[in-house]
Amino acid sequence: MGPYRDYNRNHNAFGNLSKTIAHHALRFGASFNYYTKDENVNGFGVNNGTYTFSDSGGGDLVAAPADGTFVQEWANFLRGVANFSQTNIDFRALVHQRQFEVYGQDEWRIRPTFTLSYGLRYSLFLAPTYGNGLLTTFDPTRFNTSATPAIGPTACM
Repeated sequence: MGPYRDYNRNHNAFGNLSKTIAHHALRFGASFNYYTKDENVNGFGVNNGTYTFSDSGGGDLVAAPADGTFVQEWANFLRGVANFSQTNIDFRALVHQRQFEVYGQDEWRIRPTFTLSYGLRYSLFLAPTYGNGLLTTFDPTRFNTSATPAIGPTACM
């Protein structure tokens, strides 16, 4: 198990412009945001190894009952006969996301005691993308309804 790393980078570029023309105070602006999250999960202990003990082999060493699965696994544990497995990669989420925004607004001074303010903003938040190809999202075009489990009145079928 290695160290936990969580790096987040947020790059932002923006610009605003103000202009007064007669009785109008105009404002315009735009913003672009590029966000990156780079996080591993190794620090949470999810990359721990797994020992398994077979229920076969050494049958002459153990006089087991009719279902001697546990007894044989216990015997293999005591003899040190085990299989060990552990993933060789540290799973890492590398997520990128982009956001675009633009706006325009006007403050129109119709009379000295009456000002009308109005504007429009457009925001586009794009779906996150994954830089290392190990994460996925749900793709409805690949969903197979015939492979879904059916839930009946008594249990899952």
